[in-house]
Amino acid sequence: MAKKKSVGGKPDAATKRKAAKEAGGSYPLVTPASVPGPALGAREQAAGVQVATRLLQAVRRTNGTANAEAEPKPDAEWRAFGVGLLLAQENERASLARELHGDLSQRLALLELNVATLESDEFCGEHCKQLLLSVHRQLTALSNSVRRMAYELHPAALEHLGLGPTVESYIQEFSAREGIQVRYQCENALGAIDPKNALCLYRTVQESLRNIAQHSGATAAEVFLLRNGDTVQLRVKDSGSGFELDSARRKRGLGLRSMEERARACGGSCQIATQPGAGTEVVVEIRENRPPSKIRT
Repeated sequence: MAKKKSVGGKPDAATKRKAAKEAGGSYPLVTPASVPGPALGAREQAAGVQVATRLLQAVRRTNGTANAEAEPKPDAEWRAFGVGLLLAQENERASLARELHGDLSQRLALLELNVATLESDEFCGEHCKQLLLSVHRQLTALSNSVRRMAYELHPAALEHLGLGPTVESYIQEFSAREGIQVRYQCENALGAIDPKNALCLYRTVQESLRNIAQHSGATAAEVFLLRNGDTVQLRVKDSGSGFELDSARRKRGLGLRSMEERARACGGSCQIATQPGAGTEVVVEIRENRPPSKIRT
């Protein structure tokens, strides 16, 4: 009997059962193909199956057996798994940012040029020119949005300008967009910081300011960057509504935990101090192996 093949690049039932068996159990395997939403390509679905398989393996290692009722063991495997997901996410972000910047942005620029050429055509009537002008403005706004998305996905300026100027540029854009005044201070020369450490600190600034805009109700915030010897410290502070930390971790804690895991992956620490009505302060400290210099700040 001929074996059934997967259709359209989607893993068939046999593939799912095999993945579950390799994980060491008979759990029903949830794959990207079985989750509601836009269809994924074969490569993304295969990656999803691998992630699900590794997750099931980690569950079984943590709990001993599928039906064991013993308390879960605190283990480094979950943290390593989380760090791996963060790294994979950054790689995907960088890839998507390159596509947005290198392909879509160029196509939009070409469209803008073509529309501008039509606007100046002497045979184009006044009504036609007004329509083209409207299209031109929309294309310009769309191009700016695409550039901003690419920048937020992967700030290439980190590699070229350094952490200090990149954070300052983001803060200026954030303040203009959200209407929140952010005081930025960079003390001492930060030097040429390790790329993974710089990215960790930059993502912490992003997540902290995003939380301020969405949850704190604050109209002002402060961001401080300081290097003292081989230690780089970041502090983000607001005087907003604050929150109950444990409750926030349960309800919307993915962003908070990602900040902590990023810092831990870089060998650093992330402390979050907050309480209702008293604002919030996020402090990240990372030990930097590279010596400080005045090349980049």
